[in-house]
Amino acid sequence: MAVKIDGVIKKRAQSLMALNGQSYEEWLNEQHQKYLNEQADVIDQLLKKELERKKRENQQKPHQMYGGNSNGE
Repeated sequence: MAVKIDGVIKKRAQSLMALNGQSYEEWLNEQHQKYLNEQADVIDQLLKKELERKKRENQQKPHQMYGGNSNGE
């Protein structure tokens, strides 16, 4: 469920980060990277499934070109 960012909280965090010499954008980018790293197993599983699907799709193409007959007749 998407939740709108509270503008007051965001501005307060940005101000505090600015006082501490930290960039909000850099911090946010780090959070995104951290999340993706934490989800690496899920990403790897999805990539594996997609590669397997593409492989099956490519193996079926010659059969489809020749009406399902693998010897080209």
